[in-house]
Amino acid sequence: LQKISKEDYYENYFLRDPNIIHVVDPHYFYSPASGIILYQKMVNPDEEIIEIKGKNFTLKNLLQNDSVNFSALVIGIFLTQWDVHITRLPYSGIVNYKKLEKIHSHNEPMINEENDILRGVIDYNDQQYLFDNERFLDEVITTAWNYKYYIVQIADTEVNVVQHMKEAGKAMLQNERLSSIRFGSQVDLILPLPIPFEYNLINQNYVHVEAGVDKLIWIK
Repeated sequence: LQKISKEDYYENYFLRDPNIIHVVDPHYFYSPASGIILYQKMVNPDEEIIEIKGKNFTLKNLLQNDSVNFSALVIGIFLTQWDVHITRLPYSGIVNYKKLEKIHSHNEPMINEENDILRGVIDYNDQQYLFDNERFLDEVITTAWNYKYYIVQIADTEVNVVQHMKEAGKAMLQNERLSSIRFGSQVDLILPLPIPFEYNLINQNYVHVEAGVDKLIWIK
């Protein structure tokens, strides 16, 4: 195989934004990100999504909001350096977003978790970044059910911006480009309960999905 420099890799491969067939299908929630599914879980506000070094990571931690009082289905996707770092809207709606600041003076690196994933191992003890790192909270209101769901985009130590493609408050179609998030990162899809439709999860944990291509949830 031909070797390429780190600079060429990041300029020509990592920062790629390939065209995909734009599908709008109201029977599915599509994946908002390309990466590995780490968890898919129904949780109460204070219930653990995962345990990290003996400490429960909860919905309140994910949203950085101690006043959260709803339960939700949470799906977490980890983006490695090999994945396209363009997020897409999983279901059509009106999108608002805001930045949630990091807990400490700097973001925690995600490289240990990435190395584990690339070796085919999931070690939740390497996910301290879930507690500490800055993130963007996207709020999406679907007109079909007047239902609000959320997307959380968590930045790595190298990231200081998540760049959205449209102004807040705009209507967007399913699988439109939502934002770009550079270097390692994680994207979580949050569906608060009660969910106004019957559904089935399509994938198992630890499988790879592509944003705007692979389906996460089938709406019955």
